[in-house]
Amino acid sequence: MKRIAALAAWLLPLVLTPGASPGMMGAPARDGEVKAVSVVPAPGKVEVVIDLRGAVDVQDFTLSSPARLVIDLTGARLTAPATLYDGQNRGGVRNIRYAQFRPDIVRVVIDLDVLKDYQIQKTEGHVRVRIGSERTSFAAWSSATAGAAAPQPVAPSAAATAAARVTTPQAGEAESAIELYLAAHAREAAQSRAPRITVTWDNAEILEVVAGFAAFSGRTIVVSKGVAGKVSAEIKNQPWDLAFNAVLESQGLAGVTLEGGIIQVVNKADLARADSTVPVATVLVRVNYAKATSLVPAVKSILSKRGDVVADSTNNALVITETTTRVNQVEQFVRG
Repeated sequence: MKRIAALAAWLLPLVLTPGASPGMMGAPARDGEVKAVSVVPAPGKVEVVIDLRGAVDVQDFTLSSPARLVIDLTGARLTAPATLYDGQNRGGVRNIRYAQFRPDIVRVVIDLDVLKDYQIQKTEGHVRVRIGSERTSFAAWSSATAGAAAPQPVAPSAAATAAARVTTPQAGEAESAIELYLAAHAREAAQSRAPRITVTWDNAEILEVVAGFAAFSGRTIVVSKGVAGKVSAEIKNQPWDLAFNAVLESQGLAGVTLEGGIIQVVNKADLARADSTVPVATVLVRVNYAKATSLVPAVKSILSKRGDVVADSTNNALVITETTTRVNQVEQFVRG
């Protein structure tokens, strides 16, 4: 039985951010692969099973506030399907995230209700993380099964139709907003080179949803105080950034890109109040992958009330006016 040794809270930002990891320097090169991550019930416990191929070294540690168990697999590369957890609480496991933390380290982060004693067993082809739980009546989840349902990338000629194909487990205003947003941005989805995701949420906390996008994309995403909400939706084969913006839009939220590429999630009402005192700037953004006029509706949908966009057909460019705090974000959106 392993004793829980919670690390200081200041380590939290490092969980899925590349950087130094204790005891990892000088580790021997390995040829391992992480093929899938699953959550399954077992008598008196919940198991997180990591499917492997090849040899890897395993290290673990815990974090508190919130409770997290972190598994580092050294000498491994990630080949598991790029699938987000569905938000269901399975035996105290609230969320599962995994990413290529460093070129030779795959990191799996398990979000828990509370920190509990746990065991890690390494066998041929698997690492099993056993966590004590009285709640073992739940359906298993696997990234392999969820990923298998994702459709293959489609040709641009058919992508506009596929991009609008978003189903939801329950009808509702927020889910409809996600559908409408993705349908309105079908052209960008067809042309986007961003990694595509397939994900289902069933009454998931918005904080968990945002954390899943951060893990999937490798971006650092912070959430402003007071942001809360529930998400129930199913998204299939969408560029991650458009799916992220669609979810934020459905919750009355927005993502603001800060210096250094950090994304901050804020309430739109708070953003509007802050923007009212900020000066505006105008930039010319040349478009290389489409006609500038075709992008005007999409760009207008993300502008603040003080923003504007006009197409320059002669130079195939967009003339964008926006507050100085948001103009870079809009420019990045256009450049894809």
